[in-house]
Amino acid sequence: MELLLSKQQGVRQLPQLPQEAGVSNRTENASRSQANQQQDNAKSAERVDKLGDMIKKQTINFRAFKRTVATIEVEKLQNKWEFEDALKCLQSRWVVIDNLHWEIEGENGDENMWYQNEFSEHEKIYNDLKKTINSKMWSETHRDKSTPKMDIPVFQD
Repeated sequence: MELLLSKQQGVRQLPQLPQEAGVSNRTENASRSQANQQQDNAKSAERVDKLGDMIKKQTINFRAFKRTVATIEVEKLQNKWEFEDALKCLQSRWVVIDNLHWEIEGENGDENMWYQNEFSEHEKIYNDLKKTINSKMWSETHRDKSTPKMDIPVFQD
């Protein structure tokens, strides 16, 4: 706005012309838009950093999961408690991975194809091994229950 000096040295403001108002509003809108864009960029960078940290944690979880899977030797499991223990170890590793997976999905992790492939591969390993352990445990339990028990008489001289 421009100032106009009157004869009595009084200062008054001239009203804005419609053209000037439009220029002023455009300048204000441009500066607001620029500030919003900077905030959006900062939020986006923060989100990318957070997503990167979560994927890094998940990579560590995947390695721990692989170690757990490598220690489970299904062929050597015989007793019910061994099967249950193996399942419990497997499930405890997987719960951590699954929980973090949903957090990653919430941060647009579904756009990261490498991560999606890794997760799918580990999920398949988990499901296959869990099924194998449960099947073998069921067959062992079934065999123990269905095999007839025979008392062997003790003969005394």
